[in-house]
Amino acid sequence: GPESNNIKAEINNLDLQASVSMLGLRDDIPDLLNAADACLLTSRSEGIPLTLAEAMATQLPVVATKVGGVPEIVNDGETGFLCEAGDTKSLAASITELYNSPEQRAAFGQAGRRRIIEHFNADEMHKQYQSKYLQMATR
Repeated sequence: GPESNNIKAEINNLDLQASVSMLGLRDDIPDLLNAADACLLTSRSEGIPLTLAEAMATQLPVVATKVGGVPEIVNDGETGFLCEAGDTKSLAASITELYNSPEQRAAFGQAGRRRIIEHFNADEMHKQYQSKYLQMATR
């Protein structure tokens, strides 16, 4: 996006070229998600990010900021960790905790997949929309 050059410059300034890759536009997202150990979303503002639902559906544990609709998807301490936006120490501690605990990563991943299947599948979402429309129609 428009911040690409700034991000690349920061990667160079911090000498992180060996650790950080700018992947660009991709069409192999399922493969990338399956290769990951966790999903990290550090937004300062969000709606309901589809990226989290996709990651959780592939059993990835989540570390995300508690902004917008993120808490509607991620249950803190059950499917991942939620941190305040800009709280880099909390984000780092959460990532470290997941890194050090394969059992917790697996438990969060399984719980996340169940949550997405139960609450964010197309049939469930259609039922919820229909219910809301019916409520509005009877007012």
